Amino acid sequence: MKNVENEPIANAPKEKIMNRPIDICLFTLFLLLPLQFCETGYARTPCHIADPNDATLNVRDSPGGTVINRLVNGRLVYVDDTKKDSRGRSWALVSGDLNSEFRTWGWVFQSSLQCIDTNRFPRETISVKVLHSAGLLPQSAFGYKPFPISCDIVPNGWGVTISKELFSRYKSRGFSETAVCLGLGTDGINFDPETGKRLRVYQQAGDTFNLLYPLHLPDCFKTIKIIGSKNPQYLLRWRPTNCQIHFHPTTGVKINDPRLVELAAGGEAGPGTDEDNQSSTVSESRLKEILNGN
Repeated sequence: MKNVENEPIANAPKEKIMNRPIDICLFTLFLLLPLQFCETGYARTPCHIADPNDATLNVRDSPGGTVINRLVNGRLVYVDDTKKDSRGRSWALVSGDLNSEFRTWGWVFQSSLQCIDTNRFPRETISVKVLHSAGLLPQSAFGYKPFPISCDIVPNGWGVTISKELFSRYKSRGFSETAVCLGLGTDGINFDPETGKRLRVYQQAGDTFNLLYPLHLPDCFKTIKIIGSKNPQYLLRWRPTNCQIHFHPTTGVKINDPRLVELAAGGEAGPGTDEDNQSSTVSESRLKEILNGN
């Protein structure tokens, strides 16, 4: 048997890039339940390794096959496929990031995954027009002049540009420009990693990908660590470092090792955002208050 979280399956892709993100099927939040896939389309589900009997979970080369690896409890993975073995047991093929590299790990017991339904997370729906009025603009937006804080650190136009006024408020709290750009420009930041408190998040009006971005960053994100390459082709991995991380910022699940957090900013280059009379669930004046933490 190989050591814990060693190399993935032979010939697995180093990086698996898709048009981020992929639709996620509905699950019951924070419950350990069998996985289900949507009746149509391809679903990729965020889950944590959660073996109730051991600190690690065996990974196999096929459903019920040879053990090739072990994953620690709390590791965030994604479900790429499910199958049953000859004894009727359910298995899931899982993949995920480790040390800034994408890995297809192998097959694990489906019942040992704690899967989170991010589709059910509460959010505001905000148009580009309203975002722009508050000093925040998606890099991909058409018809708007980018703000001075360009946030080019986020690859391929998946981030935001930020007004000087909005950035100055974060700077006065001790945030670096890189920290603000990655924090506000990375989807999947839904919880305060220190306290586990749910953050206010938004989905851009007209977005069909369920991308959720934070509206206000807690102090945990004042400083960050970039994991791996600082100039990646697609995804820049990073984690916040200004607090004791007790909860995963994407799922809110309690974790015991900050290295289990690898946030990913960026994606494949794609078309820009073309807004046409999209409505918002929050007014321009209220959004400015929320961005200020009120």
